[in-house]
Amino acid sequence: MVSEDRKSITFFSLLTVHCSLFTVMLLLACQTAPKFPDVSLTETVPLEAGASAYIIADAKEAKQILELLPIEGLKNKQVKQMMEKTDFLVVAVYPPESGKRLQIAATGSYPSAQAGMALSFNKDWKKQRAESGAYWYSVKDKFSIALDSKQAFAASWLDTPASPIAAGAEIPEGFNEFRHGTTISLWLPDPGPKMNKLLDSMGIPFQIPAERLLAGLFPVQDKYEMVIRMQFPAAAQARGIASLLSLARNFPPSFSADNPNSVLAAVFFANPPVQDGQNINIKSAPLSENEVALLFRMFLLY
Repeated sequence: MVSEDRKSITFFSLLTVHCSLFTVMLLLACQTAPKFPDVSLTETVPLEAGASAYIIADAKEAKQILELLPIEGLKNKQVKQMMEKTDFLVVAVYPPESGKRLQIAATGSYPSAQAGMALSFNKDWKKQRAESGAYWYSVKDKFSIALDSKQAFAASWLDTPASPIAAGAEIPEGFNEFRHGTTISLWLPDPGPKMNKLLDSMGIPFQIPAERLLAGLFPVQDKYEMVIRMQFPAAAQARGIASLLSLARNFPPSFSADNPNSVLAAVFFANPPVQDGQNINIKSAPLSENEVALLFRMFLLY
């Protein structure tokens, strides 16, 4: 049995090294802030608008995949241990011109008593009071955080300190129903540029004018199936793109097993696209964890 003093020493030592976003989010805490937004996800997520992608995950079910994603610090040993205290998280990934890198809202059970004291003794962290609630920030690490015992908010920024507490970004219509039963889900507010680059990499000679893309990962035995929903301004556009994708399935690209684009073929050509009004739904072939991680990397970084 580890004593409370020993826990405090261990906790303080983690804060003296270079902190990643998740390390800070999960290890540090401030005083309870009753003005914190709810992370229950009804009509909004407690993150800033303007992200290039929003990811929602069951932290325990998606643990292995989260460790493979291109999010700073997830491979850190201490982060992996502390992730056990998180149940649910939402991550926003921002383009560089926004001045932010990431923003996170999470729920779980966090060591707020020891953490608040540790922050007070760390010279790299300053406390900032705001209307939405007090938060801590580090100019050195370019992170800001606000925690209580059940909720965690964090932000990573480029130059100017930013509050991790946001008014909220609107959840797309139908997304909560779409993500029901998923391990990880995401939406891309402006998927056109990414989608068109991915299609071009597969040699598909047309563009997809989708207004929004939703993706959900469903566990199937020891693998996963991904469902992609592309949302269009009008049903006529969805019908035309569905026809083009169906035609392209007759001439699928051929990739070697070690080609990263091979996973795209497993998504776009495994099953025929299904039009549903202004939406097109595509179901992937069974995917391994590594294939899923590669696919998410393409969505986030391509």
